[in-house]
Amino acid sequence: MADRLLDDLLYSPAAAAALAQARRHLRGGVVEVEAVDRIGQTHKGPSKWLPSQAAAYLRIFTGLTSGEFAQVLVPLGTAPNLDSERQANQAALDGLHSTFRATVDTAQDHADADGQVSWSIPITVDQSTGVGLPEAAGVRPGTRPVSVPSGGVPLEIGYTMPSRTLHHLLVSGGVARWPYHHEHLCLFVNLQPGSSRARQARQEVSAS
Repeated sequence: MADRLLDDLLYSPAAAAALAQARRHLRGGVVEVEAVDRIGQTHKGPSKWLPSQAAAYLRIFTGLTSGEFAQVLVPLGTAPNLDSERQANQAALDGLHSTFRATVDTAQDHADADGQVSWSIPITVDQSTGVGLPEAAGVRPGTRPVSVPSGGVPLEIGYTMPSRTLHHLLVSGGVARWPYHHEHLCLFVNLQPGSSRARQARQEVSAS
């Protein structure tokens, strides 16, 4: 998916220029580290990402700024342990707000994620309006609250590639990210038609 996306971007001069700028920002540490970690986090950092991973990052970033994707931070109060310490991570996730139910896959035998996060009632996420709001420190992206029906999404703990986050957004309708050193769970959802059905289908499988 990421390689195909890279090819598509390079066909367009404007998209290729945007990708080059994104790579410069990732290498130079211009972008907010916490925001990058939510999209993708690797041991060597985003400055070492392959062009295909930078393309996946850019696709998610533009999806968030355009309102195609939305997000919400859910407080946990603790950062994750190593991905392999699944029981400890499950114990921490049990402290999530009662709206959410998080399950760590203890086996993870060829699983498509580290677990799942689901919710049984509608939740509110922040969608970009595409309009910047001026502040003393610069321009802050404007957002509006959007209600998302009950559903479920894959859970990715610690390190993960941007391409994997993008895959979950496009195929499963969203993903819950809990990066290392972060005390919030970041829930990304795809707001495009059909994505809600994918989240509901995942919730039904989890409940069965």
